[in-house]
Amino acid sequence: MTSKIHHISLAVKDFDWYVRFFQEVFAMTIERAQGEAPKRQLWFAEGVQINEAEDDRQSPALAAVDHFSLGVDIDPVEAANIAKAHGCAEVAGKGPHWFALPNGVLGEMKPIR
Repeated sequence: MTSKIHHISLAVKDFDWYVRFFQEVFAMTIERAQGEAPKRQLWFAEGVQINEAEDDRQSPALAAVDHFSLGVDIDPVEAANIAKAHGCAEVAGKGPHWFALPNGVLGEMKPIR
């Protein structure tokens, strides 16, 4: 059997920021969206789901999320720097191809294989 990650779901407080971030930084395409504020949900074709939450830092679902990793077709450090230029933070001790989303979830950039 072969398997791969199907998608990652993020509970986020600033829903619109996350939608713009994944569209502008990673050119992700919205596959579908449903609901109205404050309970919107959105799915990108590339495997990221966004669920609007009142407090993204205290969500029980986030307690188990360590990080997500995206394959990119540019240098992974350059991709992480683009994310940082859009408001993500540096991650001490992880390397230059890592960044932190505003809700604290870590992102890692890897080359597409």
